[in-house]
Amino acid sequence: MSRKENTPEDVVRAYYREIFRFCLSKLQSREDAQDVTQDVFLTYCGKAPQIDAQGARRWLYATALNKIRNLTQKQKRRAQTQLPDADEYPNNGNWQYEITETDWIDDARIEEKKADILRELTDEERALFREVYDERRKHAELAEEQGVSEQALNMRVYRLRRKIIRLIETAFALLSFTSF
Repeated sequence: MSRKENTPEDVVRAYYREIFRFCLSKLQSREDAQDVTQDVFLTYCGKAPQIDAQGARRWLYATALNKIRNLTQKQKRRAQTQLPDADEYPNNGNWQYEITETDWIDDARIEEKKADILRELTDEERALFREVYDERRKHAELAEEQGVSEQALNMRVYRLRRKIIRLIETAFALLSFTSF
């Protein structure tokens, strides 16, 4: 493409079919290829002034490849989280089956395990837990009070959540073994 042909419209005319064929070869779905191609060119039109006309083709291919990867990862995640077929569930395919007697854990035991989990936290972690989860305080407000950045506080909350999840998994795994 010559230097004169650097408007977004010129780039679309010059490369649309080529990028579409590239997307189609990677995705094997005409609809997905059309969606990704459109997305690539919409993104290009928004960023055209920042992109050198000589590098437009390379930018289009790189962007298409990134969007293809994002789409395929999203499709994989969606496939992994789909519910199993109805025949995999008891009670005539009703996926909201009832809890059986052997699965039941009474509320007192759950409260006991919750207290155990909270005891496993440091004083600082328990205080943060109360502020964030019981009192529902905003992270920005807490960060300012503690003299840290909001990003640092978010990381503390993240680590606290990960620790609590590990403790819950351990506690309830042990609880289910002892309830039989």
